[in-house]
Amino acid sequence: MAKVTQWHLLLAFILTVAKADDKKPADVATDACKLGRVLQAIATQLEGKLQPVAATISGKRPLIAQIMAATWQGSAEIHLLAAPILLKLTTAVTSAESKLKALTAKTTALTTKLRAEAVKAFTITEAVSVQVKTTDTGDTNAGTLDQKYNIQFTALKTGKLACPQELPQAAQKADNWIHPENLKTMVFYRLKINAQTGQARLPTLGKGAGGACTNGAASVANGGITGTNLCIAGGPVLVADKRTHAAAHNGKYIAQPVTDMEREADPDKTEQALA
Repeated sequence: MAKVTQWHLLLAFILTVAKADDKKPADVATDACKLGRVLQAIATQLEGKLQPVAATISGKRPLIAQIMAATWQGSAEIHLLAAPILLKLTTAVTSAESKLKALTAKTTALTTKLRAEAVKAFTITEAVSVQVKTTDTGDTNAGTLDQKYNIQFTALKTGKLACPQELPQAAQKADNWIHPENLKTMVFYRLKINAQTGQARLPTLGKGAGGACTNGAASVANGGITGTNLCIAGGPVLVADKRTHAAAHNGKYIAQPVTDMEREADPDKTEQALA
């Protein structure tokens, strides 16, 4: 019966079997693209933990059948001795199967959420790849600008161009990423407008200066601007807003308290929970 006890322990602690490691998912997910790969790796790890357990449990059914067949070929005394053992073994396997079924359902629900969040991360990565393009208007006088010199955008990057397929850390660290100690805090990204904050930032209107497009405070070097022509110094329209979340007592992630400085910069920033 020792093996059956080990199955129960494995079922109970299936999400904590990996060894804790200093390299945490939040440390690796330094941008939305990497977060997507991290979440995919975590989902794969969780699914992988179930497979050997399921194989071990299902492998006991044929063994029980073999023992029963051998028992029935024996004497009545053997029947009496074997019956309670078979009952306990069958009950233990049935219980393990029931727990595995429940755990599989929870794991499937969790990995579905993880993969959905990964898709959001990849979408954000693609969205922020589009930026205002640095443009020379070809004129120093705003009153005589040619109508074709309007705001232009860089090309949209999608798929692997926006987010490389491989995450080197996944091969060595993914098994550790599912340990609760390494998931006490996690980062997520949300799409946000590159808002005006009163500080110099791109994109901006400017004038040419040594080939750069500058307004004196913000500039794009080597912008190919002729002379002192009016220009647009390119930059992001949308940005990936990084949010750090802490795991609450119920296992859900909640945002860490917003500081006064963060609230002043972004009044809409909240501490909404993430499931």
